[in-house]
Amino acid sequence: MDAGPTTGIAVCDPYIYTVTRHRYLVKWELPAYPPPPATPNNTPRTRPKRAQYVRGGRKRDEKFEGHTDDILCVAASADGKFVATGGRDNKLIVWDAATLKILKVFKHHRAGVTGLVFRRGTNELYSSSSDRTVKLWSLNELSYVETLFGHQDEVLSIAALAEERCVSVGARDRTARLWKIVDETQLVFRGGGSAEGKARKNKDGSVRHEEGSMDCVAMLDEEHFVTGSDNGYYTTWQQHFR
Repeated sequence: MDAGPTTGIAVCDPYIYTVTRHRYLVKWELPAYPPPPATPNNTPRTRPKRAQYVRGGRKRDEKFEGHTDDILCVAASADGKFVATGGRDNKLIVWDAATLKILKVFKHHRAGVTGLVFRRGTNELYSSSSDRTVKLWSLNELSYVETLFGHQDEVLSIAALAEERCVSVGARDRTARLWKIVDETQLVFRGGGSAEGKARKNKDGSVRHEEGSMDCVAMLDEEHFVTGSDNGYYTTWQQHFR
C-alpha cells in the first residue's frame, strides 16, 4: 500500500488516524500500555497495528462519494464515534470511527479544507479553509451550523479547547483571530513585519526575519495560544476579553 506522504494525524485512544496525499484514511491500533509480560508463546506487540483503511477515488471523479484529491487534515471525537477529514477537493467528510463508513459529506467550503478540530468534550467541529472562512458543525445532528468571516487570506490552521471559542490563523493576512461563538465576536491579533517576510536588522545589529505568513496555531489554555510563522519563529499571545 503506497499511502504517500502523511498530511494529518488524530488520536483517540486506543486508535490513531492518519491521512495522506494519496487519499488514504488509515486507522491504527496502539499496543497495550503498559505492555503485558512476555511469555514463551507470546511477545507483546510494541508497534501500532493497521486495523482498517479506506482510499479515495480518482481526481475529478464527481460521482465518487469519498475524497477525490489530497486529504489535508483529520480529527477524531473524544467519544470515539466520529472521524472527520478535510481535503483539497473542498470536501469535509464525517466517518463512523468504528467501521470507517461515510456518514456525511459536506461540500459547503468553496476551497480546500485545511484544518479540523473538535471542541473538547463535545461533537462540535470547527473547520478552516482556503476559502478564507471558518465553519462550525454539529456532528450529533450531522449538520452545518454557521460560517465565521473575517480573514483576508486562506485560513491555514485552527485550534480549540473546551469553551465555545476557537482560534485561527490567516496566512498572509498575518492575523490570528479568536472567535467567541456565543457572542458572535472576534478578537484580532496582528503579526508584524513585511508582506514578503524579509530580513530586518534590530537596533543591536542582529538580524531578524519578519513574518510574511502565519501558518499554524495551538491553544495552551483558554487564555493563551501560540502561532508559528514562515520566519521560523513562534509567538505566544494572551487574550483578555470574556
